[in-house]
Amino acid sequence: MLRVFTAATASKFIYPARWVAVRGYAAAATAVTQIDHDNLLILTFASETRKTRGIILGNKVIQIHSNDALSFFDVSLSLNDFDRARSILLRLEGTVSAPDLLAACNKYLYATAIESTKYKGDIGFVAEWLDIMERTIKVSPDARTFALLIKTCLDSEEESFNTWTMRYYLKLFVAKGGSYSAILDEESILTEEDVRKIMNIMNFRQGDLSERYRSYLSTKEEKLADIPPVEGCKGPGLELLRQAVSPLTDSSAEIVPLTDLSPEDIHKAVTQNDDFLRNLARQKALEAHAMHSALEKWRFDHEQMKKLGIVQTGGFGSLLLSWYQALLPAIEEELACIAVLETKIAKREQLPLKEMNKYIHGKFISLLTPEKLAVLTVMELVKAATTGDSAIGLRTTHALIEVGQAVESEIVSLQLQKKENSSLLPRMNMKPSALLRSDRAFSLALKIARKRAEEQVLGVGEWRNRWSEDIQLRVGAFLTSMFLRVAKFEVTHYKDTGEKGKKLGILKWCPEVMARFAHEPLAEAIHPKQLPMLIPPRPWISYSSGAYYYSISRVLRSRNSDIEQNIYTKKASELGNLDTIFAALNVLGDTCWSINRKVFDVILQVWNTGKAFATIPSASPELELPPEPQGGTNPIARAEWVKTCQALHNEHSNLHSRRCDLNYKMEIARAFIGERMYFPHNLDFRGRAYPIPPHFNHLGDDLSRGLLNFYEGKELGESGFRWLKIHLANVYGYDKASFSEREDFAMQHLTDIFDSADNPLDGKSWWQQAEDPWQCFATCLELTEALRSPDPHKFISYLPVHQDGTCNGLQHYAALGGDPLGAQQVNLTPSERPHDIYTRVAELVAAQVNKDADAGNPSAKLVQGKISRKLVKRTVMTNVYGVTFIGARDQIATHLKLTGFDRDNAFVSPRYISPKFKIQNWLSHAARIICKSIPREIVEKGAVKNTDFQASVIWTTPLNLPVVQPYRAPSRRQVCTTIQTCYIDRQDVTRPVHFLKQKNAFPPNFIHSLDATHMLMSALACNEKNLTYAAVHDSYWTHATDVDTMNVVLREAFIDLHQQDIMEKLKKEMEERYKNHKTYYTLKTTSPYYNRIRSSLKKLSLAKRVKNNVERISQLKAEFDKLTTTLLQDEYDIELVGAPKFEELEVDASDEAEVEESLETKEKTLPDIDETTVKGETKPRISDIKFWVNLTFPPIPRRGGFDVTQLRKSKYFFS
Repeated sequence: MLRVFTAATASKFIYPARWVAVRGYAAAATAVTQIDHDNLLILTFASETRKTRGIILGNKVIQIHSNDALSFFDVSLSLNDFDRARSILLRLEGTVSAPDLLAACNKYLYATAIESTKYKGDIGFVAEWLDIMERTIKVSPDARTFALLIKTCLDSEEESFNTWTMRYYLKLFVAKGGSYSAILDEESILTEEDVRKIMNIMNFRQGDLSERYRSYLSTKEEKLADIPPVEGCKGPGLELLRQAVSPLTDSSAEIVPLTDLSPEDIHKAVTQNDDFLRNLARQKALEAHAMHSALEKWRFDHEQMKKLGIVQTGGFGSLLLSWYQALLPAIEEELACIAVLETKIAKREQLPLKEMNKYIHGKFISLLTPEKLAVLTVMELVKAATTGDSAIGLRTTHALIEVGQAVESEIVSLQLQKKENSSLLPRMNMKPSALLRSDRAFSLALKIARKRAEEQVLGVGEWRNRWSEDIQLRVGAFLTSMFLRVAKFEVTHYKDTGEKGKKLGILKWCPEVMARFAHEPLAEAIHPKQLPMLIPPRPWISYSSGAYYYSISRVLRSRNSDIEQNIYTKKASELGNLDTIFAALNVLGDTCWSINRKVFDVILQVWNTGKAFATIPSASPELELPPEPQGGTNPIARAEWVKTCQALHNEHSNLHSRRCDLNYKMEIARAFIGERMYFPHNLDFRGRAYPIPPHFNHLGDDLSRGLLNFYEGKELGESGFRWLKIHLANVYGYDKASFSEREDFAMQHLTDIFDSADNPLDGKSWWQQAEDPWQCFATCLELTEALRSPDPHKFISYLPVHQDGTCNGLQHYAALGGDPLGAQQVNLTPSERPHDIYTRVAELVAAQVNKDADAGNPSAKLVQGKISRKLVKRTVMTNVYGVTFIGARDQIATHLKLTGFDRDNAFVSPRYISPKFKIQNWLSHAARIICKSIPREIVEKGAVKNTDFQASVIWTTPLNLPVVQPYRAPSRRQVCTTIQTCYIDRQDVTRPVHFLKQKNAFPPNFIHSLDATHMLMSALACNEKNLTYAAVHDSYWTHATDVDTMNVVLREAFIDLHQQDIMEKLKKEMEERYKNHKTYYTLKTTSPYYNRIRSSLKKLSLAKRVKNNVERISQLKAEFDKLTTTLLQDEYDIELVGAPKFEELEVDASDEAEVEESLETKEKTLPDIDETTVKGETKPRISDIKFWVNLTFPPIPRRGGFDVTQLRKSKYFFS
């Protein structure tokens, strides 16, 4: 959401009613979007093979993928190699989509005729290019193309000629079906002055222009800088749109020069201040000068070590500097080789294919300096070692792609910095007050701002082709191979390891380096672009406009191979369907955080001892292995010893990895002490919001959460004081009692709480026994300060207080099904005490176990007395989210082993304890038939193949986010790199779906999407009430004094969500989305419909033999469709067979009636069966029937009598 702010009040943002109303939100931000089933977002994708296209290098044509050719074109243009860029474009016709080809042509024209001085104002050049686009490349020019032509005319020195040419091109575009206004809308090309010149030349009439430009014909020029601010304006408008980026564009603002910010200024704590512009400059230093800052830190550390005379074993920065110094000349040498290849190619010398490929992929890194490439490579590989499972190592393919992605990201960041002075403010030629009063004008301004934002983040020239994984992989290998070659004392080694019968390349650091990672500060290795922000994030207004200011972030976190989801999300963004979601993400990102210094000091004190403490592992954990069995030992005993040793090794390695990860978090926390801190958010494909900074945020572990406070504090008040005490009981683990009992718990332990706050390390250590020790310690500190203050109710509290749901997935299932008993068990109904579903399930299972054990059931006897809340909790919780039977079995088996249960029997008993849900089954069944369906037109063509089953499960959330399950059958492509042969997923939406994953994942993903919807609705409503708000999926945080208010919001949002019939709407959407799909069914002989279906098919088959019987056939087909629809609705568990074999379906199905002919052979052996067949007479063999039917969804399970409005009176819904 765009925000209103000034330099003086930069920390205060207001989201007024006009903004909510104009954006299409209801007055109450919790209102759910009504999905228009007549206008569902449904996209189709043509099946296509991997298209290649040759690019000419010297006297040789190199075949590369068309998408990679586009990327190579992009790089060539950035390097001002216009001839090569042109030659690539001329060979791409027919291999890439028309929109991409048009965008590339426009970018070429922009780079040559606008940015370059070579062709600036050259009307002959642009006229020739227009002809090439239409005749040779075969792409139709658009408004942007003509805007570039007009701009060239304006830049031409031949005034009379350019005036005539301009009129010609404007009229030509209109003759092609365009409009004058569409050209004038291209604001990244035509300035305000350009528009007025065009107006004067063309003498437009009112009817020639859209409403936006008609005012230009009758008003004088009004300079934007002269417009005074709207006094007292609490809503958005022109000022809102402008101020969202004004600190980046205001040339008169006094911003601290970046050259004055030393690396120390960036990393160390500074005096608190509210100077937004200064923080913006520092934010830019973090984002845009990451590589330089890191290098300076390494040099500083190295110089300090030299002064102390310990260069050989210097600090961590000195080690990184040594790697950098070794890598830099290697990169320079390789780039020099690429330059030599460039010369040879220009001379048309014959080069081997290997050298050609080296040249192509080397050009991609030529956009960065060798210094940046060297720093970036070192930082990325260190980051991978300190944030992943360092003990196991990092898969080579993943490591190389991450390095390649980092290079691409840095190049894009540089492009964004070049465009930092461009404004998102659209030309409206209206006073701000008038813009605010006009809903229509404001909507138009927002639409234009979104379009401009989308253009700007794509880089100079308004279009940039994203690198494929192939390019990322090769670029990463190019740099990583040099690092592996030059890094000293064999810092890394490479080995083959096996996983599930496959050989995997693993990059792994040697133990000496890993020891330094665990012991020494990692400040020098932290990648600044992945840190929290110093200023409120850039507002989300489109798919790729939001979050960071100098690097691209996308609203959807996904892999490159998740193409279908990306396409749907982009389209939804373009249509304005995601505005509500953008607004909610902006609310989450605007929450201001700070580091809890008192908690940090205690953690640091413990950390520096190197000893294990609470959740912090030892810096040097001991590994004690059992004695090895002697030579003559039983082989089984020796195998058990090997397994035990392996488990101990794994545990030891995990502790080491955990220590490295915490080291990273500690350094980030240290750097942000005393700072305002913001976490920009984006979404996963289900709509769940996550902070973008991955290494330190409030979604982290107990230690991370214990370190975080809200930056702004609020008085506790009587209510807040009560909730602070309840929060203490919750984080301690006493969270199943009533609220009054939790309050009493805190007051009964006041001595322990004071001791914990005063003597955290030398006292009774009461807080260390808590379920969440660091959060408990932070609460002890807060409560102690409040109680010792003159008036606890006046105490300013900064601590986030949490409200957690009760098995949130079950809450949604109970509301969807209207289940009164389920609603009661998950606290959707009023009660005096909180219900605990896990305890209740444990009691029911234990009772059943005892009953079955008494009856002699051996499995029951094995688990009798071992059923506990802890045993069933994980399985019940994950069953809601679709855990498989095997998964549930393994979860229970793991817990039984931990309780000393016999290892072999642990795998038998869990079979006996697993639950099911009606709605969950309906969702699974829906996914099952969708994935086994094919569009009607493919069936009618005949010869259906396994690869034709490409239908993903797609649905729309109540907030209008299209969700596309990304699970498709693996289709990998081999890529040879300088390190090893790697395999990457093909980026193709037409791969067959992965049936089991689609089916098993739909229930949990659907519930997650509802969970995410509730959270985002709550964010908007809390913002309306001026609450500070943060969320961790089903845990919502605010100030203690605002918990009661937030609880009302959470309940109302849940009620608003579930008062609509979600399941019925889902069914209607699926019926509309898949209405032209058919499914292949097997009808069992035991079905009560068997004889009727068989008879209907027989009639159809006989009718076909009669000439000119079309009307009868049509009638019989309609009867058959009606019968099968009834059948599918009545029989919930009809067997849906897997994708039929090719030969089974290779029939001519141009006329659907002919499908029945495939059954004719079987039916000839099936004479009519007389029910009065004589006893003892041999009956003919009856076979199952297989046929195509229209995709039909079964009825939704009948709702129970639970009324979701009862939730308003439930105290323990979230507690």
